[in-house]
Amino acid sequence: MMKVLKLKLLLVCALALLLGVAPLALGDWDEGDGHKMHYPQLPKPGGWDVSFQFGRLADDWQCSQTGPVEDIHFWVSWEMDMVGPITGFSVRIHSNIPADESPTGYSIPAGDFLFERDFGPDDFTVRDMPDDLQGWFDPWTGFWIYPDHGIWQQINIEDINDPFIQQQGEIYWLEIDMWGADFCGWKESGSPQFCDDAVFWDFPNWLELIDPEIYGAMDLAFVITGREEEVVKWAQMPDETTTGMDIRIDSNDSLNRTLADDFECNQPALITDVHFWGSWKDDIEGVISKIHLSIHKDIPEDDPCNPTPWSMPGELLWEKDFFAGEFSESHYYTLPDGDYEWFWDPFTDRIKRHGDQNIWQYDIYIDPCEAFLQLGTAEEPIIYWLDIYVETENDFGEFGWKTSMDNWNDSMVRILLDHPWWLEITYPGDHPWAGGRIGMAFMITGKAVLLPKPPVEHLKWSQPPIEIDPTADTPTYCGWDEPSWARLQVEPPFDF
Repeated sequence: MMKVLKLKLLLVCALALLLGVAPLALGDWDEGDGHKMHYPQLPKPGGWDVSFQFGRLADDWQCSQTGPVEDIHFWVSWEMDMVGPITGFSVRIHSNIPADESPTGYSIPAGDFLFERDFGPDDFTVRDMPDDLQGWFDPWTGFWIYPDHGIWQQINIEDINDPFIQQQGEIYWLEIDMWGADFCGWKESGSPQFCDDAVFWDFPNWLELIDPEIYGAMDLAFVITGREEEVVKWAQMPDETTTGMDIRIDSNDSLNRTLADDFECNQPALITDVHFWGSWKDDIEGVISKIHLSIHKDIPEDDPCNPTPWSMPGELLWEKDFFAGEFSESHYYTLPDGDYEWFWDPFTDRIKRHGDQNIWQYDIYIDPCEAFLQLGTAEEPIIYWLDIYVETENDFGEFGWKTSMDNWNDSMVRILLDHPWWLEITYPGDHPWAGGRIGMAFMITGKAVLLPKPPVEHLKWSQPPIEIDPTADTPTYCGWDEPSWARLQVEPPFDF
């Protein structure tokens, strides 16, 4: 069964490539390539290389776009050009302790590990760079020498499985512990100084890296990259006013709740990102342990097979469960003091006028090899349905999917466990928009693909024969080797 699954995934990836989806990992990184940080910290020509020999090194970066950290690139050199094999190293990502909160007076990595992974020889590639005379610096002993060596290399970690999801604007620390290579050092960056200096671990503290010759600031050379920026395919933004409502989609009371809303596709694309908004009843926050997404065909309201007067989801086309670590949660908006949004459970018909004030955003990033391929075009758009439900840790907290002012087409629908079809939901009686159609707050982004064009028959040549008697009931012609009007290049003396 596992082999069949792997084969299917490989076939899907191969299909994605045939359809024109560019691979996400570019391997080697060159100046000018994309990045997901404040700016690439490029190697400094003629700079220092900081020894990994006695411990761990770290430097900070600021996220420029929310998303997965899928690729990490950094540069190394070798003391006295004693190049050896790299058998492995550890990568850790920390949150930031700002300088004004740090006991050291400068910013340092926090003690948490937001991400930790060991990488072996098969998990990265090494790229040789043009020789450049450089110095060697060991911050633990204070030893330095210049010049020392000329060989340097780029290390590329690509397509990291289960990557860390960084949040735009946040500052993080990248730590590298090169335990699988002797005489190896992390190359100094020559880019403008970002935030505070890089640091090295000297138990029990992180200490600043200071240039041993001029006693100036030092940063380390690395680039954080990730998924290429996606194109928004559909967007219904959350209602941030007092007309906003959260409709419950958890099952903490053992009542299975699922909601769905429709969207239109007018360009073929892999749906690689789904974003939606929601709130917790009374702002009592729980922890979401699972998000279920599925995509269905549309059954239009005028479909002869539709038993209802509204459109609804039809055949299941794709579904996937996402667990903790496979999605991110971030605070999106807080209503002003005294303003509240509604919280409604149509499955039990319980509604609360002052339901919540805080809106949360959930970002789900989907492996392109597991993503759904939507196939609508501008000429022939296709309507799909997205349905969502969640599960929470310890069955704590009531969570609702947020409504949007951007309702499109029909109202959203809900499904009951034993009901044969989906039921339409409109705003309840106490709401200012009572009886009106409801749209849910979600965004779909993805990567456009080019579908292969179907073969088209083309007329390559035509020499119609001369009809002997065009007025006859049964047409007769000259032999195949007789001239045609096309060959004579004259107009026929009659209308065909």
